[in-house]
Amino acid sequence: MYYLKLFLIGFWLVFFCIIGLIKSISRWGDTNLGTEYAKDFSKKALKIAGIDLETEGLENLNNQPCIYTLNHQSNFDMFTVGAVYPKNTVIIGKKELIWFPFFGLFYMASGNIMIDRKNKGKSIDSLSQVVDEIKRRKVSVWVFPEGTRNKSGVGLLPFKKGSFHMAISAKVPVVPIVCSSVKKVIDAENKKMPGGKMKIKVLEPIFTDNMTSKDVDNLMNTVREKMLIAVNILNESIN
Repeated sequence: MYYLKLFLIGFWLVFFCIIGLIKSISRWGDTNLGTEYAKDFSKKALKIAGIDLETEGLENLNNQPCIYTLNHQSNFDMFTVGAVYPKNTVIIGKKELIWFPFFGLFYMASGNIMIDRKNKGKSIDSLSQVVDEIKRRKVSVWVFPEGTRNKSGVGLLPFKKGSFHMAISAKVPVVPIVCSSVKKVIDAENKKMPGGKMKIKVLEPIFTDNMTSKDVDNLMNTVREKMLIAVNILNESIN
């Protein structure tokens, strides 16, 4: 049953990518293509996985443009936190994504930012590129500050500073989003997908108007602390 559900989720992923590519013929670069994809795909995938998703604080998604920071657990984040993916929002991805069948081309078509992550010497240029995009296009950016998946589903991994440099440089707020443990409803290690309840909470924005580069560490620590408290509360509430 686990693999059947995975197959069906994969089918809808590809299906909605194709629909998005058809739409992109007349809407190339439209960031709302990504929002439409996320909503449609999440609706189908959550139903297949048997996940009952509760959301809180959606009014805080209106503080745009901003940097959305989320806890990162697995590839399933695409349809769990994707359920609250807001309009006029982009994701930073590596250029190699373009070679991923269907999804890569749609990723580009929906106005996301593609950077060269292999060249560490260009990391500062990449941050500047994202800041320029925020200012020029007035878009928000969807970021996983842990930088990699926290497969344990418990707590948070250490944060990387990049997203907080971007927020301060662009003078936009940070809006944290936390999701309860996906391991409770999808156990990839044991190949089980029992489903159940998950919760997502959008926290209040943290404004950066009066911050400088000297405040990056403080901003990062503040955001991480707020997210850690919130994610622990979410996990405890569904135990």
